[in-house]
Amino acid sequence: MNCFQRPSRRSRRGQAAVETALVLPLFLVVIMGIIEASRAMYTYSVVSNAAREGARYGIMHPTWTDSNANPDPDNIEARARQFTVGLDSAQLTIATSLPDGASTKGNRIRVAAAYSFRMILPLTNLPLQSSATMRIE
Repeated sequence: MNCFQRPSRRSRRGQAAVETALVLPLFLVVIMGIIEASRAMYTYSVVSNAAREGARYGIMHPTWTDSNANPDPDNIEARARQFTVGLDSAQLTIATSLPDGASTKGNRIRVAAAYSFRMILPLTNLPLQSSATMRIE
């Protein structure tokens, strides 16, 4: 075969199959990575919003108290959980604290939310955490 002759049609089909076999797995890994990153960003956004809404509820309703005159964490947690649409509630933890010690006007309330994000591919769970601190009005 002369070095200036065109390759046959059959050898070109084989070359395309080899190129596809090499590039397709890499392409699929990139697409799965984009999907996982998007899901993780959405989940973090939901967790962050839940913490913010719980803290907002706590500063707007400081008179809803428990026996120690603190904002009732059950009410705050219930309000925060209302904003966790699409998440597994068993994986979500919400904690309420008062950094200044009392639930009086001008003091702060802090709501922390943590979620264990489960990936589609069973590689690992990703812990997502967010907190919101606001002053009681």
